[in-house]
Amino acid sequence: MINHEERLYHFLCNLDKKMREQNLLQKHVAFEAEVADAYINKILYAIRKPGFDLIWSIADALKIKPGELMDPVPSPEELLDFKQALTDKKLGSKERRNKKIDAGEQHQRNTSQSQPEEGFNIN
Repeated sequence: MINHEERLYHFLCNLDKKMREQNLLQKHVAFEAEVADAYINKILYAIRKPGFDLIWSIADALKIKPGELMDPVPSPEELLDFKQALTDKKLGSKERRNKKIDAGEQHQRNTSQSQPEEGFNIN
């Protein structure tokens, strides 16, 4: 018997495949499904689990039947590749976010250390 988490990965693998087949970005799916882009992102990263109504809306956005997001069941190899790609994307996002934070902290240190220009009155 397939557990709930594996079903989620079947759904995500098929969703990713359908989006790539149709050259759709998550913002297009979000717009058509009438949900926030950030929420679709969380679903695509397996952070949130979509409910029945949202699965239906996503299927409508892709112009497919909701069942096509669950069937066919991806092959073990395809599922493993998908999970690895998802892990790589999560790590890449985390690294980019950390770089932005580091850059922001560096900018903040640089600006807090700078002196006002001569003749500049802060009062």
